[in-house]
Amino acid sequence: MCSDNKTVTIDNSIIAHEGFGLLEDFSRGDSGSSEPIPLSTISPETFKIIIRWCTYHKDDDRHTVQEIQEWDQQFIDIEWKTMADIIQAANYLQIKPLLDVGCQQVARMIRGKTPAEIQSMFNISNNFESTGTAVLQERI
Repeated sequence: MCSDNKTVTIDNSIIAHEGFGLLEDFSRGDSGSSEPIPLSTISPETFKIIIRWCTYHKDDDRHTVQEIQEWDQQFIDIEWKTMADIIQAANYLQIKPLLDVGCQQVARMIRGKTPAEIQSMFNISNNFESTGTAVLQERI
């Protein structure tokens, strides 16, 4: 049950996957239960995106992502807010392979950027006065 209190039904082969953390933990419970899993911090839109990713990867061996596959690159080529929601939800649901893909994408996005470009990209305001920034740079 997502943040909108609506139930989303997903295939047991997805929740039983060895690498899908919290979903896998719920599959070990009472398999005859039809009680919804409360996911009040995850929007239905984000959860549907995660289920699409899990469906594509449901037959993968449990692994740590080394290189982002082409399908994953296209999948994760989305606006920052949606990606942040997916990363947060993947972390909460303990879906490490998806979390790795999301974090690698963020790393690729900021590689070679100046602090000002990164602040602009992620809509981060600079609360330091110029003297405070200079002091921090001296300490680094």
